[in-house]
Amino acid sequence: MSDTQFRREHRLVLLAVLLSVFSVSAVAQTTDFDVETFRKHWYPSHEGKSITTLGLNHAEISSVLASAGMRQQSVLARRVDMGEGAEHGLVIQGNDYNLCGGTGNCSTWFFRKIGAKWAPVKGDWGPDPDVYTSAFAFLPPKRHGLYELVVMTHESSDDAAIEVLWFDGKQYRSNQDYCWHPQENKIVGGPCR
Repeated sequence: MSDTQFRREHRLVLLAVLLSVFSVSAVAQTTDFDVETFRKHWYPSHEGKSITTLGLNHAEISSVLASAGMRQQSVLARRVDMGEGAEHGLVIQGNDYNLCGGTGNCSTWFFRKIGAKWAPVKGDWGPDPDVYTSAFAFLPPKRHGLYELVVMTHESSDDAAIEVLWFDGKQYRSNQDYCWHPQENKIVGGPCR
């Protein structure tokens, strides 16, 4: 290989690397949060059904409740489309004073059907399998086959923290934080202070 060919190939490789780095950083910076789309698609706490009404068999119900460490009477459930169809997504939320706070935030567990089993969906929200939410939604685009997960937690009557999480193939990871001021109908990038 001549010196000129080597330099040309080296420049092409360098150009390809730079383009991929810039396109990845551009994607991370272009996730604009649309609170109205979130509000149209959110699932607020306290609006699920009894888990026995969702078409799961006794073994599936027992497995899901055992994974969450909950009793059937303490939770509400709903099917959700995480990106693979509602038959593959299940959410259970606390529905009593031990699992919900005064502002409407409740313990919430996400499950994904893989094969014949319901597996807890993991996230970087901490060591526990549940996340504390007042509302959540799964919204396009997909990341590694699952929609972005948007979670809202009321911090007060004036502020609600909103977090957008992306699925990395193994778990949901925080991508962006926002603070929504519903009284002013204003959303600000970054965490609520």
